Amino acid sequence: MKLNKITAGIILIAGVFVFTFATFHSAMADQKVYKWRAQTYAVPGSVGYKALDIALKNLKEATAGRLDIKL
Repeated sequence: MKLNKITAGIILIAGVFVFTFATFHSAMADQKVYKWRAQTYAVPGSVGYKALDIALKNLKEATAGRLDIKL
């Protein structure tokens, strides 16, 4: 009987996690995409420009594409 309660508890907790993840994922998919433009003093092709370009690409990836900043 004790094993059945533990199994039921594990199944209940797993169900809660699945429901929470599905709800969170659908909420993330419905969010608006923000498109911004950035300005810099760095000349295209310079180290500073390339570093900023890489940082903005990483930011877009980290925000799942919801924040898109063009340099």
